[in-house]
Amino acid sequence: MTPRPTSSAPCGAALPGLARVLVEHCPELTVQIDALEVEISDLTARLAPALLASYGCGPLTAAKILAETAGIARFGCAATHRPP
Repeated sequence: MTPRPTSSAPCGAALPGLARVLVEHCPELTVQIDALEVEISDLTARLAPALLASYGCGPLTAAKILAETAGIARFGCAATHRPP
């Protein structure tokens, strides 16, 4: 195992610049996140309204369930998340 450096000077000098880049990137990421939240909400409302009607199941949880049960209709039973 390689020993860790005892001085933080080389790393410490880069941190303010790195932090600034990350902070400057946050507004752009926020815009992208907001747009994705709207898209996920619209898709889950259209594809699985029964999931959204379940207590505690919001758009993100419904999207996760949809993604993990892709092709659920192949089972053809009443336990699927699509309304009849």
